[in-house]
Amino acid sequence: MKKFPPLLLFVIIFMFSLSCDDVNDLEVSSDTILETRMYDKEYIKDATLNEQINYRIFHLSQLVNELNATAMDFDQMFSGNNGKDKRFNKLFFSDLLYSNALDNKGKDVNEDTEFSLNAFTGLSEQDLLPYIEKIKNGDTSDPLFLVSSYDIENDKENVIGLKLDSEGKLKMVSSHVEEEDVFGDLKGKVTDRNAVYKVDSDGCGNYHKNASCGSSGSIGDVTTSGSVAIRKIQIRDKKDSWLSNAQIRFQKVTAGDFNPSNYYTHCGINNAWCNLDGEWLAQYSSREVKKGRVVNVNKHLGRKSGDFVLYALYEYDNWPAPKKTFERNINGADVYVEYRSYQTPYDHNVFTTYSGNRYGVRSRTSYTLDNRSIKYNFN
Repeated sequence: MKKFPPLLLFVIIFMFSLSCDDVNDLEVSSDTILETRMYDKEYIKDATLNEQINYRIFHLSQLVNELNATAMDFDQMFSGNNGKDKRFNKLFFSDLLYSNALDNKGKDVNEDTEFSLNAFTGLSEQDLLPYIEKIKNGDTSDPLFLVSSYDIENDKENVIGLKLDSEGKLKMVSSHVEEEDVFGDLKGKVTDRNAVYKVDSDGCGNYHKNASCGSSGSIGDVTTSGSVAIRKIQIRDKKDSWLSNAQIRFQKVTAGDFNPSNYYTHCGINNAWCNLDGEWLAQYSSREVKKGRVVNVNKHLGRKSGDFVLYALYEYDNWPAPKKTFERNINGADVYVEYRSYQTPYDHNVFTTYSGNRYGVRSRTSYTLDNRSIKYNFN
């Protein structure tokens, strides 16, 4: 590997510490970044959110650079090549770069590419696998690559746009790409006729060929007789960017009582390690939010009599979205749930189904929240 003088390393690290608004001319090249923290996974685990976001963009971009360098006509490998059939429009970089199309049966790739393929493994509760997805047909000679990101300064998820420069390396061309920039305005006017690809990673573990890939999170308990359950949900404010579907989930702690000597999480009593996947409620596209789609979920919260329930209802985001916690001290016990999201939750709540309030916890067996962001109920 090349050695760089300290000043150059500082400049490189500083470049990646800038926000998207500051780096519209961000260049992503393995020739200029070899021994910086972009290849130090142990550092990245505890790095700032800004550094983690740039790490993610960097390695996704590296994989596109490598794919472009192979001169493979990967566009023809999308089975749903009409731009509308989403079933087969996603290809994993590991399948492409290890494929027979490259005469690469031995699965040998260079060290940097190998790192990028596994850049997100071990950083969160899921092994995130990088993929490329075709979202629009067009001229493949000057394609646009889109990556979902997070604008820390404005506390908003955004989409950045990148294109290949004259040397075949990705370069950022826009820090905020809107849906109408890709698919046209209400009148159908489209200014960009190029093919468009989404570059992202999915929490699919070793089962990435499974049809349910990307829909991680446990199913949760369905309604049973004598249950208090979340019945219906309607999302009115999709917090995710337009490029991604919103995954609506919840985490809960349900217990008959709390012992002051214990702590309670959604993974059990005194459990030192706990996953952040959450329990699946619904998935929403931007179009479904606009149409006012209502989903019948019928997910169990607790018994109609004799339980305490603490929960958070939120929009799940993959790493590097930060871990968040909702907690209460009940009868001297620490009771909490943890979840992963860029945004504040749609709701968090604690109640008991015992008759009368206990330990300062309100007694209820029914509830409705109806605001600008969400409408849902349990009973």
